[in-house]
Amino acid sequence: LSLKDATISGHVYLLSAQFGGQLNSEGVSIRNPAKTAISMQNIVASSITFEGAQIFGLLNMQEARLAGQFVASGATFDVGAGEAIQASGARVDAWDMNAANLTGALVVTGIEISGQFRANGIAIENSNGDAIQADYAQIGRGIFFKPVRNEDVRRIAKITGAISLNFSNIEKVMDFSEAKVTANEYVALGLRGAIINGEVVMQNAEFMGHILADAIRMEGRLSFRGTKLSASREMLLEKSAADKNNRELRHHFRDYALVLREARISGRLVLPDIRPSGIVDLSRAHCDILEDYQKGWSTELKPGDGVGEETDEKKPVGHTVLDGFEYNYLENPSGSDTYGEEIWKNRVRWLSSQSAQDLNIHFNPQPWRHAAEVLRRMGYEDAAQKVTIKGRIRQRQAKDTTFIQRLVSRVLHYTASYGFNPWKTVAISALFMALFAGLISLGDQLCTEGSTVSKFAGTKCHSGDLFVKPSFGDFDDATVAIEYPKFNALYYSIDVFVPLLDFGEERFWLPNTQTIMTGNGNGILPFQSLPIGGAIYLLIFLERIIGAILMAIAITGFTGLLARNES
Repeated sequence: LSLKDATISGHVYLLSAQFGGQLNSEGVSIRNPAKTAISMQNIVASSITFEGAQIFGLLNMQEARLAGQFVASGATFDVGAGEAIQASGARVDAWDMNAANLTGALVVTGIEISGQFRANGIAIENSNGDAIQADYAQIGRGIFFKPVRNEDVRRIAKITGAISLNFSNIEKVMDFSEAKVTANEYVALGLRGAIINGEVVMQNAEFMGHILADAIRMEGRLSFRGTKLSASREMLLEKSAADKNNRELRHHFRDYALVLREARISGRLVLPDIRPSGIVDLSRAHCDILEDYQKGWSTELKPGDGVGEETDEKKPVGHTVLDGFEYNYLENPSGSDTYGEEIWKNRVRWLSSQSAQDLNIHFNPQPWRHAAEVLRRMGYEDAAQKVTIKGRIRQRQAKDTTFIQRLVSRVLHYTASYGFNPWKTVAISALFMALFAGLISLGDQLCTEGSTVSKFAGTKCHSGDLFVKPSFGDFDDATVAIEYPKFNALYYSIDVFVPLLDFGEERFWLPNTQTIMTGNGNGILPFQSLPIGGAIYLLIFLERIIGAILMAIAITGFTGLLARNES
């Protein structure tokens, strides 16, 4: 049947028609504004062409069966508002609408296309909802919204209204190169629950409104490189200013630019290299290879930022949600395709682009631990350790971290780098033992009559020596002066500090808490009397506590127990 170049005013009925050949409507003009222009539900034909046609009214071809393709390249479909083309449940070999113009929606829910869906250079405007409704579609050889030349004019795909491909099954490729999609509300492109086997390309594409691809299942490469993503926040705030009670316009999704929540990508995920204007949600998603770039990272959040309560209009946006996000390999560990940049610093910056809730209020350690684990598996051991340490520091600075947790964190940080540097603990322990040995030796010299220190300080001790000999009775009177071990402040300090070692000093020498030190007024001491025996006793008690703590940290550090949860 040929309607080529025909002009029809009214309604064309072709319900359940069956054609052994082609329905040729090339260049046809049919006008039935605001009503159905063509009814061809359940039509059967080898192919249908509306190339260059002008249809004012609805084209209804639900459940159509075409052995070949549907062609409407360069055609115009105009219903003002509502459905321009209704082809839900249709089965065709291919769908070609290159350089077509639609005012209204293209509804192809549940369509089965064994070949390609081509909408290169298409222009669709539907101000009252979705521009393309293609949920549950089955497309065998790809979807294309690329630029196209039409009459020597280069056209890009421009779509006002959402593209809905939720729960669709798409093979081979999905190409949105240079396409411009503007949402009416929140979602510019819906891919929720979709299954894609192949490659998704969005080079130089622009989306005003977020890409909703949560629970997507994909084998191949999902690339947002060169894609400009913008949340619909500003646009919706203008609308909500005129209608304060419209809760839909104030929905939290207005702040999102990309949602890949619970996505499963068996292949490569390439995140935008242009910073999205809005939230990027990767929570509980998984991919084999993550390729990301510093230029596309959200703004780094400093400690303390975003902790105070803010009104909805002032709510900070533009962060990354990494809760539960997992990846097996980082294509660009430093976030750059150039060499020489410090991996750990850049990766910390990426991890610091999360929300205030996950960083500065209630710290979420999972993204930090996973990043460190991946870097460690890739051979960047030093970078992995530094990322872990920075994560522990951010956790310590979070609002919900208790005082005790902060205290423990500081001790582990400054004494052992959270278990990654136990030799640091050994060095600090040696300094403490030397310091306490010096203080003990100073006290002993101050109480030793005739010593240089005692003379210089002008001191004298009463009520017995500073250190007494508890094992004096174990030696014979004739040999005690020779055999009783002499007091050594360094050995004594080590004996107290290290519980596992026994130099015997504590068995042979104990501080005399009754000893009082007085000054003669001619020395440098600012006091006349000091219970030096009690002071030395407390000093030794303090050393014993510090030693027990540092020795425990050292042992758990060397055995790997302290850093076990971070490895």
